[in-house]
Amino acid sequence: MKIAILGGSFDPIHEAHLAMAKHILRSKAADEVWFLVCSQRVNKQHVASYQQRCCMVKAAIAPYRKFRVCEIEGERSGVSYSIDTINILRRRYPIHEWKWIVGEDQASTLSSWKKIDELSKYVQFYVFPRNRELTCCHYPHIIFDKDLPQVSSSEIRAGKKWYLLPKQVKRYLRKNPIYIEEIVKSRLSEYRFQHSLEVAKLAKELALFYHMDGEQAYLSGLLHDLCKEMSKDTLHIYMKHLFPEHQDEAIAIWHGYIGSYYCRKYGVSTSSICNSIYHHVLGTGRSFLDKVLYLSDKLEPTRKYETKTLRMLAFKDLHRAFYMLRLQQDKNYK
Repeated sequence: MKIAILGGSFDPIHEAHLAMAKHILRSKAADEVWFLVCSQRVNKQHVASYQQRCCMVKAAIAPYRKFRVCEIEGERSGVSYSIDTINILRRRYPIHEWKWIVGEDQASTLSSWKKIDELSKYVQFYVFPRNRELTCCHYPHIIFDKDLPQVSSSEIRAGKKWYLLPKQVKRYLRKNPIYIEEIVKSRLSEYRFQHSLEVAKLAKELALFYHMDGEQAYLSGLLHDLCKEMSKDTLHIYMKHLFPEHQDEAIAIWHGYIGSYYCRKYGVSTSSICNSIYHHVLGTGRSFLDKVLYLSDKLEPTRKYETKTLRMLAFKDLHRAFYMLRLQQDKNYK
């Protein structure tokens, strides 16, 4: 059989990866496509673990009979090199003919791959050039003229173009919010991001102290200011269409309402988390998580006003600390 290898970090896998693999099969250039999940790359850190990335690939390719996950690189420690992988594959499957799928960026850097001259004897490269332009490649290759979705895994990790995630991967990320911290970091200034981390940390500490769900509390704290630094024009648009009943309130309050809606875009659909974000500015919520997030937002230790007294009280009597803080804060929004 002719096997086309599509190697990558898949952090995460997206529709452009699937489009390449589908085109290879439709072109009858291979009998199967194997998605080779890279374990460790030189000078590259992965956000998702190797097992998480394998799970996402398996979920994405489940509907396709001629797609497979190749987990060989997970069997080895240290940096992964293509030549080592192909030698293992050749020994295990000596009857197969091997192809290697690359994008234009990879094709232009083949000369820097470890033992590329040896590798090129064992595989033929299938190249997908960007914008259908021919790429410079000095090794045996075939160019595939195919328009691909314009997306990268780094964009997805930053919260962009999530519509180009396979639905099975979206479903996985709802249960495993791997990229939420990256998304929050990409949308906020360094100061606001550090504040969000402190809020998340305090919220988790409070939740665990009271034997509640620490992970939900952490996620609420991380996401509570997701829309804090949106432009005023964007805030106005969201408020007009989603929360017209709150448009007369101070603009400093709006990010809570919009954030409760916006976080669903990234698969965070747990009602208790969304409600806590909705209520966190004014402290109008009444659930345990609502109170935890409200207190954590106002009392995290890097605030530039005195927070220690009420923070200590929160670990003794959460509800009393909540109502005392409400009394102090209400006047700011009247």
